[in-house]
Amino acid sequence: MEIYRVFDWDGITVNKRIIGGPLYIPGHRQGKGRHDIPDSDGVFYCSLVKISAIAEALHPFINLTIKNKVFHLESGLTQSLVKISIDNLGLIDLTDAKELLRLSISPQDVATLDRRITQEISRKIFKMGVDGFKWYSAIESKWTNLTLFASRIEDKVSVKKEDIQKLNIDLIEVQEACMFLGINF
Repeated sequence: MEIYRVFDWDGITVNKRIIGGPLYIPGHRQGKGRHDIPDSDGVFYCSLVKISAIAEALHPFINLTIKNKVFHLESGLTQSLVKISIDNLGLIDLTDAKELLRLSISPQDVATLDRRITQEISRKIFKMGVDGFKWYSAIESKWTNLTLFASRIEDKVSVKKEDIQKLNIDLIEVQEACMFLGINF
């Protein structure tokens, strides 16, 4: 399976879980995110489609105008898109009505802005021993995102340097995400 993630890249690191690498999970930022469960594990957010991963990163700029400098962080890192290969995932599918019913999860709770609800869903699924879960994007329900539990996927992922692309406004996928979100460039 191929998944996509936007991350802060140092331009060098490829297959390591360190700052600047595509597999790094910033623990200091875990806790406020939709499915964060820092008391149990780090979560790795990604998508099955490029535009969704990019739109999630650009979401704070809705109705604004951006330049390439928004992708260049003060830390010297650059927001980048990575294609990650991952196999043998055990996933719960929260886009499947039967699965929601089986788990007693209300469809509107999957992508609510109420973090207490979404984090409790994540905690419940983590306790089931699976690698993570699929859910529909709160930005566009046709896009499928994944929340993966870091400790359970670290040996299942693979990244190649040629599958990392620094974000800039000349990339068609960035332009598509901007147009979808009402961001000028």
